[in-house]
Amino acid sequence: MTRHSHIDDDLLRRALEAGDPLRGKELLPFTLTPAEMRSEVDRKAAVAPRMNRRRVIVGAAATMGAAAAAYVVWPSAAIAAPGRLDIDFTKPGKPAADWLTSLADALKSEPSIANLGNTTTYAHLQRWVMDTIDPASQLIAQDIQIWWHPDRSGRELLTTLPAQPSGQRIAQYLEPSPPGKQMDPIRYGPGQYSSLIDVPSTNPDRLKSQLDTHEPPANGPKATLRAIADVAAIHDLNMAQRRAFLIVLAGIPSLLWRGITKDRAGRTCNVLSIDSGDTSQGLRRDLLLVSIAGEIYGHEAIALTPPPRSPISNDTVIEYTLHLETRQPA
Repeated sequence: MTRHSHIDDDLLRRALEAGDPLRGKELLPFTLTPAEMRSEVDRKAAVAPRMNRRRVIVGAAATMGAAAAAYVVWPSAAIAAPGRLDIDFTKPGKPAADWLTSLADALKSEPSIANLGNTTTYAHLQRWVMDTIDPASQLIAQDIQIWWHPDRSGRELLTTLPAQPSGQRIAQYLEPSPPGKQMDPIRYGPGQYSSLIDVPSTNPDRLKSQLDTHEPPANGPKATLRAIADVAAIHDLNMAQRRAFLIVLAGIPSLLWRGITKDRAGRTCNVLSIDSGDTSQGLRRDLLLVSIAGEIYGHEAIALTPPPRSPISNDTVIEYTLHLETRQPA
């Protein structure tokens, strides 16, 4: 499942543990809201043992009524982990709040076109995800294009990307329609595509409440950062909305500014980071890449300490989402 769609990856893994269609268990419909799915996952988890093997669902298309058909990506050739971005983590990060509020203030003078959520939105992104327990067979490497409309209908086009060189920082295939295996389009009828939240508010307090409906604070210190990455991937944000996102980010106490680097599309960006987990269950570092214009360029995660039974090394990139374009076609 792509990070920008209606269910996040952590929840997907839990959902697949609660239901496995290959073993005769009912798969939760992906037309559920995140809150509804969390409730159902928790209910099933209370009476069902955990699966021995995790699977990752990468897309879902709603059919007639409430039924849904899921697309599963099986083993890909692109199993080599990408290289870490050029960031010096040996130096301590600085609290990000001052940088974020200064950038938000600097952008006040920039014009902001109203975004009323009343037109079609196009989003193009790329997603790379490696399962930390079974990296050889559970991997996603995809190019994703989405067209969604105000009535929440839309179309999603997924292309499984060819293998890229191990350790490479810059993504190899950046243009729309890259080489690779293209899946049948996922089509959403009216009301079936989830834009995660309604039109993102320009009021930071209201925006934080919107983001909390997608990633509740109970999900840990990375929840707000991941929610912002998810929403920014599929919404064409105007300047006022970007400023609100920056102010919300400034309110995350443990968020650090790590300096400036190039993202996987070669664009200059600032790096924000937050750590979560522990050494017994795995320590993770989430990164958010932000341009000087307040655009969210993407999200990455590094396994500082992999979870038990994981074959991967410390400090391995385990996922990234690269936001290549969001716009409202004429």
